[in-house]
Amino acid sequence: MKTITIQTIILVLLCLFPFLQYGQSFTKQGEVFSSGSERSSGGNYSNFGILGEPITNPSIAGGNFTSNLGFIYKTSILSSELCIDFGSGYTWFSVNVDPGSFEWNDLFQNLDPCNDDRIIGQNNFVVFNNGTWIYNPVFSELEPDRMYIMKLCNSQEWCIQGQPVPVDQITLNPGYTWIGYTPQATLPINTALNISPTPAIDDRLGGQYQFAAYTGTQWIGGLSELVPGEGYKIKLTNGGLLNYGGSDENKNSHSMKQDELYNPLNENINQNYQYTMNIVCKVILPNGGYASNPNDA
Repeated sequence: MKTITIQTIILVLLCLFPFLQYGQSFTKQGEVFSSGSERSSGGNYSNFGILGEPITNPSIAGGNFTSNLGFIYKTSILSSELCIDFGSGYTWFSVNVDPGSFEWNDLFQNLDPCNDDRIIGQNNFVVFNNGTWIYNPVFSELEPDRMYIMKLCNSQEWCIQGQPVPVDQITLNPGYTWIGYTPQATLPINTALNISPTPAIDDRLGGQYQFAAYTGTQWIGGLSELVPGEGYKIKLTNGGLLNYGGSDENKNSHSMKQDELYNPLNENINQNYQYTMNIVCKVILPNGGYASNPNDA
């Protein structure tokens, strides 16, 4: 009979921890502004170049630059795209693209839910029944600065196109606030989170599978960057105001992919549970020491 040690249990738990993977594409339309006060006519955003670079090609991004080319001092996106790979079960998400309507049936018209599938907000929820999303009138549409949880019977990809939403200030109450991520670019957590007043030590930001804690000077933890399409739960001792940091320039479209599991034991693992948690632990080696190699997990 095999003896199961605490080391084995910890190792299995760590091995089953899911890691998120995200893809990006650069196919949206935008325009370039030159230092010579000229403006392009719009083009493929991947051809814009980098801010501060000299404009040596008058046709950059489909531009119509003539004499005074100068350098690229600003870029502006005209449209954006967001794709979310909703898994079977529960997925935390937010929406940073405005397709023209955030009413639930308009926004998710290209989804194929089952009866009793749900969209859950912090204080309300929407239920799918007989071909339509049913909701309370006070909860009639999605708000981009809020996080939601999508519960679906089957996994499916959902995409929308539209204008980037405004990156407005978000009020954070003491305790937990479900927040959406409105910027168009992935940002390191310490760049993205500009909160006033300064959070208290051990205040936390949680994603669906990872979290970060505030040390008094910075956020540290497995949640190292914020990503378009994701949603987060922030816990603050005193509340505050959140202004997302980082540049609004060089935005692009994002695709939020479903989780890929590191599963060397080939266990049958379900994903996208309604409730998630994180485990912080030490791996004890047979000699009594602690594992320090990050690949041990």
